[in-house]
Amino acid sequence: MTRAIIAVANGCEEIETLATYDLLTRAGIVTTLAAVDESDVVVTAAHKLKFIANCTLSQKVTEDFDVIVLPGGLPGAEHLRDCNILIEMLRRQKKSGKWIAAICAAPGYVLGTHNLTGEAKVTGYPGTEGCFKTATYVDQKVCVDSNEHLITAQGPAYTNAFALAIIANLCGTEIMRKVADAALITA
Repeated sequence: MTRAIIAVANGCEEIETLATYDLLTRAGIVTTLAAVDESDVVVTAAHKLKFIANCTLSQKVTEDFDVIVLPGGLPGAEHLRDCNILIEMLRRQKKSGKWIAAICAAPGYVLGTHNLTGEAKVTGYPGTEGCFKTATYVDQKVCVDSNEHLITAQGPAYTNAFALAIIANLCGTEIMRKVADAALITA
């Protein structure tokens, strides 16, 4: 069973969060939305859409996931950056050689701030290029660094491609194509 966790915070980007959740679930990946706010699982996204996370992040801190996904949006990415439980999980994920996927502001604000990229090639929302200490920023819609097990993307417009890259790396290109075809996404 392939497992993903999407860390969510008030101010996260709706499209990046919910479309990624939807596509991963369509691929058969058991996907959990986990709120970083320990007091509430109701999340108010960047453009005021409210949704309910499955649980809080602290309820999942000891579990293993094949990928940890970080949506962007502001101030969502800042809340992710400041969540000690999440940073602990990301460090453990990186050390174990499992996948981390971040989009929009999250690559720079979270991974860059905490130097969780290694020497990977990364992308992120334009303007976040200076957030990376050791990584090499590339101007690509989606960037997959297989050596560092890192998938990054620039922003909301590339959410489908981001989610499909996660699916391809966890489940293979055949499943990725089936999900893309069923959702009428040109992959």
